[in-house]
Amino acid sequence: MLLSDFYYGEHKGDGTSEQKTYTTFKCHSCLKVLKNVRFMNHMKHHLEFERERSDSWENHTTCQHCHRQFPTPFQLQCHIDSVHTAQGATAVCKICELSFETDQVLLRHMKDNHKPGEMPYVCQICNYRSSVFADVETHFRTCHENTKTLLCPFCLKIFKTAPSYVNHYWRHWNKRVFRCPKCRLQFLTWKEEIEHRSKNHQTFKNPQQMQGLPPATKVTIQTSVQSGSRDAASITVSNTDPGLSPIKLK
Repeated sequence: MLLSDFYYGEHKGDGTSEQKTYTTFKCHSCLKVLKNVRFMNHMKHHLEFERERSDSWENHTTCQHCHRQFPTPFQLQCHIDSVHTAQGATAVCKICELSFETDQVLLRHMKDNHKPGEMPYVCQICNYRSSVFADVETHFRTCHENTKTLLCPFCLKIFKTAPSYVNHYWRHWNKRVFRCPKCRLQFLTWKEEIEHRSKNHQTFKNPQQMQGLPPATKVTIQTSVQSGSRDAASITVSNTDPGLSPIKLK
């Protein structure tokens, strides 16, 4: 099996559709009035402007894409080059957005840190979920555009008023945050981070190819289809390994 088929997945959600209210939100900094997705973009630009103006060490060591902080600007640039550019390295974990030196190291990381069919990024409106953060962000901007909701890009929390959203948004930048060690999300309280990790970093749906196999069947996981090569990076898992049981939804 391919790594992408075994560890990554997407769930379409419960089909809940929001009414298109075309609600507008007012920025109290510059008094612009915008609909939800444009207001979210506007807040991002405000944050980027404030970071540039502050010229702090954090500004030079925090990834503008996934908001992860690195010890030095050099390590940050290496991260951006390998994870967030089209020509970056292929040995990248799509769940936590970190790169690894080799495919074999990536496979070991997946086996030690993630579950099959793990989809920790969840839309809190319709329960759409994915292993990839960008999928949920794109989903919101496509399916929930022109509604009365706003999406936090740091923790995926939903808001319905501009003041509460803006206050929450700035707290992610100004206050101490609690980062999930298994994905890119960060939270304002330790309790939220623990709840997220225990609830969402589990198998949500077993890989389709594993369903119906006899107990204790061993499966080889590879990063690419190179079945004829002895040098292809691979790991072996069993369908009785811990983690191969889907989340029970209430």
